[in-house]
Amino acid sequence: MLATILIYIYPLKAIFGSMWFLLSDGRFGHALGLRTNAEARALFAIFAVGFTAIALEIVLLNLRAWQLREPLRLNARERSITRYEIAGWSLPVCVGIVSLVFALTLPREKIQWSGWVYVSMNILLPLNDHYRKRRMREKNKK
Repeated sequence: MLATILIYIYPLKAIFGSMWFLLSDGRFGHALGLRTNAEARALFAIFAVGFTAIALEIVLLNLRAWQLREPLRLNARERSITRYEIAGWSLPVCVGIVSLVFALTLPREKIQWSGWVYVSMNILLPLNDHYRKRRMREKNKK
């Protein structure tokens, strides 16, 4: 996971700097200076692959914990948390895949949607957290 983070931190920095440049009318960050459609697609695709890889690694770590739940002696609460962590981290994996598909298929004038799709996590993750907390409350009542 550390290697993945180290490899993909530069595209993240570049895209974040460009985002702030666009949002602040050039006062913060820096312009990407992309000259061709292929460069824009490649940058968004590289970021999507890195983002998805990191989230997928966390899903796989939790899946491994789930597989070893007996030797690890996970109690009912810990098992429930592990299941919800798998589901919760699957959301960023799906968002990253959608971003990758957008980066590779959208026309140049709509390529920014490959980046804006990540904003959906501001809705999806709190909804998932709300659902998880509600389910845990229901289980505790039983």
